[in-house]
Amino acid sequence: MARPLNATLTTEKNLSKNEPIEFYDVFISAAQTLYFVRDNQDQNFFTLAGTPQLYTAIGLSRESINTSVDSTIDQTTIKLDNINKNFAAYIESNTIELRGKRLVIRKAFRNQLASANNAVIIFDGLMDEPIIAEKFFETKVKSKINT
Repeated sequence: MARPLNATLTTEKNLSKNEPIEFYDVFISAAQTLYFVRDNQDQNFFTLAGTPQLYTAIGLSRESINTSVDSTIDQTTIKLDNINKNFAAYIESNTIELRGKRLVIRKAFRNQLASANNAVIIFDGLMDEPIIAEKFFETKVKSKINT
């Protein structure tokens, strides 16, 4: 049976500095990677290779990661609300094909951003079925097979 937390631990657990935040690395090409953070402000953190990088805060949401022990592929859905025409135009003008592009989601605690080793990869997959609508962008991300 789980032991209840005392008041000190409950307070510490609920402090904003202890909240986990998610970092999204979107690999568009060998020369271009987009760096986003699911937060209210930009964050300095590290790429997967350990290089310091500014991650841009955007209003991402995602479904829980569906995992399975049978033959189905693990997946999640990422959604970006309140996009504008500029975002859609950027994708179209740069002829960016998002299907099949790698997306890595990592999680780290807000007070542990001093080292790349303090993040854990929670999902590594390929974007599939991207949709750019008038007000939102959405894509499924499916785990890479044979990884």
